[in-house]
Amino acid sequence: ARLVSPVEAELPLLGLGRSVGTGPEGIEAEVMVVRDFDELAARAAEAPGKIVLFDPPWENYGVNVKYRSQGASAAAKAGAVACLIRPAGFGQNAPHTGVMHYDEGVARIPAAALTVEGAARLRRLCERGRQPRVRLMMEARTLDDGPCANVFGELRGREHPEEIVL
Repeated sequence: ARLVSPVEAELPLLGLGRSVGTGPEGIEAEVMVVRDFDELAARAAEAPGKIVLFDPPWENYGVNVKYRSQGASAAAKAGAVACLIRPAGFGQNAPHTGVMHYDEGVARIPAAALTVEGAARLRRLCERGRQPRVRLMMEARTLDDGPCANVFGELRGREHPEEIVL
């Protein structure tokens, strides 16, 4: 992702598991920042054509992870073209991702996790009336099932070869 307006900056992200991609042309749209599903519902008329960013305050993993799993469908129902989330993590400029789910009968829009710092930057711009605009490029796709395997290896240490690290 790249912040293209009102300033330019890279926005590190990770696509959420099971997300669709943006297509080769990508998506560029204004960002609408909301704290939670209730705020999205209250401001749903503003969402069409925008990228919705869920930026909830940290409560705990169980509470915050619902935006990852349910955010894309909630944003799509409001007419958003993509969904970003503040990760269920603690910063250090590292995105934190996991699986999400699309509701049946709802448009499947791209969904990704920003860093805590990236989400905070977009929120600050919105609060200052600066209307951030983001360009999103995601190559996510779902492939057919195929064979897979686990790989195991053993490397014995020099000092304590009888000990195991798993």
